[in-house]
Amino acid sequence: MALPYYNEVRQSPGYARQCGLDHSKGKYHFCIDADTFYPCKYVDLMMTKLIRPEVSCVSSFWSFFPDEKHSPIGLFLFELIRDVFLYVQHFKRPELCVRGMVFAFNADYARKVKIRTDIRRGEDGSLALSLKPYGKIAFLYNREARPVTGYGTLNEGSLLQSLGIEQDFS
Repeated sequence: MALPYYNEVRQSPGYARQCGLDHSKGKYHFCIDADTFYPCKYVDLMMTKLIRPEVSCVSSFWSFFPDEKHSPIGLFLFELIRDVFLYVQHFKRPELCVRGMVFAFNADYARKVKIRTDIRRGEDGSLALSLKPYGKIAFLYNREARPVTGYGTLNEGSLLQSLGIEQDFS
């Protein structure tokens, strides 16, 4: 069986995500990024939250691949600090904690509000904010559902710079 494939020529995650939504037929929509590895239980565990009637969308935490620039210990500490920050932030502004690579939503609601294509970053959080009138933004905090990705969301510098901590060793 061949799967349909659609190529969006306009550049931005918003256009790509809107193209996917426009061609989808299901009730639920998962954003799946090509540079991210998803655990076997990811979809099932996300769905346990997404199918609740009071939920319009769900997001998850994620990890990074260790490489020559990023040690496993450094990444663990970075992710721990980031995860604590996002966990605290989600109580007041959950839409700011949503990242497209770990985002699923009720497609019927999203078709009503549309995905922003006029911005290069933040279209996922903007969509989550637009979905709030239909239900809450839920989060999945389960290590068994934690995807692993590359460094596209990190600052080009160090992990500390990505947290907003400037380094000056001169």
